[in-house]
This record gives sequence, C-alpha cells and structure tokens, in this order.
Amino acid sequence: RPQFSTTMVIHLSPKEVVDACVILGLASIHDVDVVSDIVPLQPPPLPAPRDPLVLSFPLSAGAGLPFRCSQAAGGALTHFAHPSTWHACDFDAPVGTPVLAASDGTIAEVRDGCAAGGGADTSLFFAFNSVVQLLPDGTTTLEYVHIRAGSAVVRAGDPVRRGQRLCESGDAGFCPTPHLHLEAHAHGLADPAAPSLP
Repeated sequence: RPQFSTTMVIHLSPKEVVDACVILGLASIHDVDVVSDIVPLQPPPLPAPRDPLVLSFPLSAGAGLPFRCSQAAGGALTHFAHPSTWHACDFDAPVGTPVLAASDGTIAEVRDGCAAGGGADTSLFFAFNSVVQLLPDGTTTLEYVHIRAGSAVVRAGDPVRRGQRLCESGDAGFCPTPHLHLEAHAHGLADPAAPSLP
C-alpha cells in the first residue's frame, strides 16, 4: 500500500484549538499511522554574557558549491520550538560533502549508525546521526547533526584541529533536504537540552 507523509508546524496560543487536517476515504482509523511531536514553545533565554564563539565554516569549499543557510536562529521549521535549538544553523549540502571541525577540540561523542531519514516525517525527529565536539574551554560543545551513516572518521576521545575532516554531511533523521545542522551549547555534555549559543 502506498505511504504518504505530511508535516505541519502549527503555532497555537494557550487553550487554543485547531482542526489541522481531515483524512478522507479511510475504512478504519487503523489504516493510518499518525505520529506527533507536540512540544510547548519555550522562549529562548538570554545567553549569559561570554566571549562570542569564533568558528570556521564547517563544510569543505572543495565541493565547489555555495552552501545556503536554510534555517538560522529561531527558524520557523524546527529551531523555534526549543531553547536547545534556537541558535542552530542549517546549511544545505549534498549528501557526502566533507564536514570539517569548526574549531580545535576533542571529540566527545560519535553517533553514525542511523540510516533512516531523508524526509520531513515526524517519526524521524529523534533518529539522527551526530558528532559532538568539546571545545578547548572544556565546557562548550559543538554538535554536527544529520551526518551520513558510517561516515565518521573520528572517535570519542580523538583530539581534532580546526579544518580537520570529521565526517560527511547527510540526511539522517528529520531532514526535508540534505543539510548539516550545527549548534553550540555552553554545557552540552552536562545538559544536552541546555540552551544553544549564538
């Protein structure tokens, strides 16, 4: 049987109700699989005063392509919904584009075993691959997300230098188009839901 997927992002005020869609032609409600990721919107907290992060661009210019920023701070597709992603940036890039360390540091975590993705299906929100890098200050982390399955060339504990190849961009997880999602956190290892940094 054919499978179809649709994704809606709906902003509602407290106690507001909306009919989002109607599905016609079903013999039974069991003929449809509905997945929802309803989260209460949280305004981004003001970042604590700190020196700004100075990072290199994380994608290889050797690909010969421009890289469009498809979603930035407070982006209307997904970044607006939680303080941990508010300041993230998405850079459209073909699957297989080399991802480079944006700073010196140490690899804290590598997750690259997920092959699911390549679409805007809410069931893919928590199915993703990533490389997490701890910066030299010992608390700030950078997350490189949606990387290609099996592409990481670094492992947890590896020291890395700015510009060093880490992995390849991909479309693992909730990925309407192939892209690299990059976000930074002040205390990302201690609190993965910590607010993102500008």
